[in-house]
Amino acid sequence: MDWLNDHAWAAWLGLAAMFGVAEMFSLDLIFLMLAVGAMGGVVAGAFDAPLALQVLVALGTSLATLTLLRPPLVARLHGGPDLRLGTGKLIGTQGVVTAQITRPPPLAPDRSRRSRDRPPVRPHEGAPWVSRS
Repeated sequence: MDWLNDHAWAAWLGLAAMFGVAEMFSLDLIFLMLAVGAMGGVVAGAFDAPLALQVLVALGTSLATLTLLRPPLVARLHGGPDLRLGTGKLIGTQGVVTAQITRPPPLAPDRSRRSRDRPPVRPHEGAPWVSRS
């Protein structure tokens, strides 16, 4: 027990490392803020502060980072542009026709063309086009 009292900073450092590993699995920034608080405990322990003061410094640092630092970080991480994948990404883009389209694409044997389907577009080679649907 004397070693732990003499080297409390090492215990705080181990706790910070465990919180860091937990953050890698959760990715919600809560454990990262707790790890920052534990690093506050490391600093207090390095200056041989009493254990109660080390705990208060760690709790205060964790609370401060959770309330002041985490919300803007989460907003910045989740506020990125909309992700569009596949053919939806092509709508509104321009391209150049590289070959003459002579017939509609073949349908699967069990499908028939419905009346609401549009007729195929047959642009001439080299014509610019814009996808609209």
